[in-house]
Amino acid sequence: HDYPELRAYEKNLYRHVWGIYYLLDYRNSKKECYQKAINILKEIDRNEYGNLEYYYHLAAAYQWMNSYVLAYSYAEKALRYYKEVDNFLGALMAESIMLISKGSNVDHDFQEVEAAYHRLIHNSELLNKPDKKTMLLNNLGYEYYRRKDYQNAKRTFKESLSLVKKPSVLYLQRWYNYLKCNFEGKLMRKPELLKHAREGLSIAKVQDANVYKIVFRLLILQIEGNDEQYYQLIEKEALPYFESTKSEMLKKRFGKEIYHYYVKMEKYDKAIQISNRLIDEIQSE
Repeated sequence: HDYPELRAYEKNLYRHVWGIYYLLDYRNSKKECYQKAINILKEIDRNEYGNLEYYYHLAAAYQWMNSYVLAYSYAEKALRYYKEVDNFLGALMAESIMLISKGSNVDHDFQEVEAAYHRLIHNSELLNKPDKKTMLLNNLGYEYYRRKDYQNAKRTFKESLSLVKKPSVLYLQRWYNYLKCNFEGKLMRKPELLKHAREGLSIAKVQDANVYKIVFRLLILQIEGNDEQYYQLIEKEALPYFESTKSEMLKKRFGKEIYHYYVKMEKYDKAIQISNRLIDEIQSE
């Protein structure tokens, strides 16, 4: 991406645009695209380019690469810039990345993270940005969920869900998070969980959302306690689909799950087959 005929500012603008393009390029491997975004955004010369919003895009790329320290560092720089130019929405988005980075460290003072989320949620209301509010609520719900605080996770996921249009793919994502939390926290009776999970599968079929057709089928099998079919579906259908669509996060999540299941069941040949497909994910744990 070298443009010798362009002036310094225009060269940096092109780099910024290309960086954003790679962040949004879902046709190829997301991990590969995020790395491309980082590489080209880091070529920007801040002394020649006054739009320091590119720090936010660097932070977003590092966040998706799970490089939380660098994500926090660039988000903090973006936040300073947004405050200087009175971009309140940009400031809110930069702080949300900082909170995800803090929340990823379970040893960090969670009360501080929780209070910061509530402040940003309040700010999103003041800015009249329900799409940002539902995102922040969902992120906070996930922080409760990963700390096994299922009651607070349920409440927060439910509030996030109430702000999302139904039916939509975003609704399916929020609905799945809500039901998964209720299942793992044992906060809902089995017949009710099954009814809602089947409703999710029906919406996924109407929306032709293949990812959610799979994850809701998996959730239904989990609720039913059908372990054999559950892990068979992961191995035979879910993982190949996640691999073919470059869905690294889902591949990692369900790949680790089935790997540990086979180890627990002492099916070591199966575990080796899975680990060969997911060598990076298993090693990064």
